[in-house]
Amino acid sequence: MTVLEGYDPRILPNLRDTGGLPVDGGRTRTRPGVLYRSALPKAGDRAPQGLPAWPAGTVVDLRSAVECVEAEHPLASHGATVHRLPLMADEDITGAGHITQYRDGLAGLYRSMVTDAGARFADVLRAAADGDGPVLVHCAAGKDRTGVSVAMLLSLAGVDRTAVVADYVRTEADLPAVMERLRGHGPAYAVPEGLEEFMGSPAHAIEAVLDLWDAHPGGVRGWIGAQGADEAVIERWITRVRES
Repeated sequence: MTVLEGYDPRILPNLRDTGGLPVDGGRTRTRPGVLYRSALPKAGDRAPQGLPAWPAGTVVDLRSAVECVEAEHPLASHGATVHRLPLMADEDITGAGHITQYRDGLAGLYRSMVTDAGARFADVLRAAADGDGPVLVHCAAGKDRTGVSVAMLLSLAGVDRTAVVADYVRTEADLPAVMERLRGHGPAYAVPEGLEEFMGSPAHAIEAVLDLWDAHPGGVRGWIGAQGADEAVIERWITRVRES
């Protein structure tokens, strides 16, 4: 097995700030230094360059228990408050049979996640709205659970749909480095043969979730309210992430 050319294991892949995205047709933008997303952080990672602030003050870790092989989250030692908010059960992560039931691939997986873990998404919103900043949302690859969660947070802030989709699709370029990072981290991250279709970040996958939210009465705001998030926490998040 060859190592990815130019890969540096000390650099956290798929890390980016979601600041500067257009809101309401570009009339305003999201604030830099509020919401970050990434793949799995590890102990010994270099401090990233080009971010407004690091380390994160709040970490939203979306992995299930079977994935958390480390004794402590690596950013906890830097003072971050870590919220463990698994969006999928252990058996969903380790059981290939569960994943293959989604005949429409990632789109089906994402819709199922939104349907089955609605209350957890409300918890993600609360952590993002009220935690010390910056807030880092991550899972393993920073693609699926992170992608859906960040799409929810950006959509609630009024970020233009095309920008939400483009942010999700950006992960595609980082996937080789992400897979190098996860290789050898544990059996939960082995990719069974035949599941390669789940390893990308195509636009149609996140668009399926955006369509689901758009179809809900009141849109994504109505949907997250139905999951238990009150109007006050939604407003706190919008105030925090949107430039005035």
